[in-house]
Amino acid sequence: MSDVIWDSETKRDDLSRLYKIIFSKIPHAEKIDSLNELSRIATEGSLAAAIYIASYYDAGKKVEFKGAALRWLKIAASMGSRAAAFRMAVAQIESTTDRNEAECSLRKLSEAGYLPAKFRLASYLYLRNPKANKTECLNLLRSASAGGHVFAKRELGRITMISPARPLDVFIGFSIILSSIISFLPILIKLAKGDNSSDEKLYG
Repeated sequence: MSDVIWDSETKRDDLSRLYKIIFSKIPHAEKIDSLNELSRIATEGSLAAAIYIASYYDAGKKVEFKGAALRWLKIAASMGSRAAAFRMAVAQIESTTDRNEAECSLRKLSEAGYLPAKFRLASYLYLRNPKANKTECLNLLRSASAGGHVFAKRELGRITMISPARPLDVFIGFSIILSSIISFLPILIKLAKGDNSSDEKLYG
């Protein structure tokens, strides 16, 4: 994740080795020792280790993995990871549990300028009550779009176009969507080259 400060990670070689093991195709039972070692490194203050464990369980298909993923996302968030706090809020919304807490987390992240949170909060509020929340949603999407979040720009265009306040809004909405597609192309090129520096402008 982009908010890991690698210069502060003192066990980078161990982290790299353990990452390769836990995300390899060997059975889960053969990864327990590596996960335990990552857990020990995380308790020493390694944000990367906490995020690796959270990501491993989050990607798992077993039901019992989801609770472990949330626990480790919470730990990573408490260590200062905005991305982990965001993923935890999204997981809570998608599982229909703790939605009020999740909304509060998204609002805090949005106020702190985290682009994916602005986009996801807008999407959540719009789905919950399009008519009542439209103005707030559009404001959030405009803010995220101004920061370069391409999906927020696309959603801004879509909402503007499908629920126009005036006939001209259909054209404006279409223009915004077209602009978002053009903005997406340089990010695709970066991703193809292995450059993940645009994460906050893409995901959410």
